Amino acid sequence: MAHDLAIINGCSENNNVVNNGTVFINGEILPFKQSVKANTVVIVEKKTKRAFKTGQNKDVLIERWVEFGVSTLSYNWASFYRVKSLKQLELDLAQKAGLQAFNNLIARVEKLELFARPFAQGGSMLFWNKPADKIPVGWREVLNWRERIAIGWNPDSDSDIYHSIGNTGGSETHQISKSQLPNVTIGFNDAYYIESSGINTTAVSGKIHLGSNYGGANGTDSDNNTLYYRRAETDVIGNGESINHMPPIRTVMYIEPIPIP
Repeated sequence: MAHDLAIINGCSENNNVVNNGTVFINGEILPFKQSVKANTVVIVEKKTKRAFKTGQNKDVLIERWVEFGVSTLSYNWASFYRVKSLKQLELDLAQKAGLQAFNNLIARVEKLELFARPFAQGGSMLFWNKPADKIPVGWREVLNWRERIAIGWNPDSDSDIYHSIGNTGGSETHQISKSQLPNVTIGFNDAYYIESSGINTTAVSGKIHLGSNYGGANGTDSDNNTLYYRRAETDVIGNGESINHMPPIRTVMYIEPIPIP
């Protein structure tokens, strides 16, 4: 369970002094003796000799411990990993996600990837309702969409402008011509005088047969059966100014993610 260098227990630090404890070094469990903290620790070995009946002195007790110091073989104290207690390991395991939670997380990531694909592949953009200097890192303004609104693509439309993605058209204003006016009649005939149909005159625009004879003023004649008229026009109205077609709007900015190489 331990690394090659580990603190098994103890070795608490107080005022730059590391207290007694137990450490693990390369497969060997050794006591740690309290000492002033330094960058490295060493293994200290003490041998106790005793005289045998043969007269020889032999090692009968070998003590090994670890303390701070410097030697030809030293170990960096910062490399020691503190081994967690079984209780702490139980708590850590209880906090780790189970298989179901992991699968739920994968499902959420896949759903996010699904929604992000139009942006990752390019071609999608968003409204941005803040100044240009507030655009998030990794995004940029779509410059060719300035002063534009979107309209749906329709390959079956009678108008070619809807047939291809990226086509542009429209105008903020429009000046109506006579050919675009409604197909209605607004002229009128200005009656000139009533006379006999036999009268030949070029001073009028046309005539209407009344179907009956009407007497003239003071009985001067009785064959007045035709209404002669002159075609009249109203005074010119309007100035021919352009009409503003712009609906109520709110100015925003289109932004898109910067492609990642």
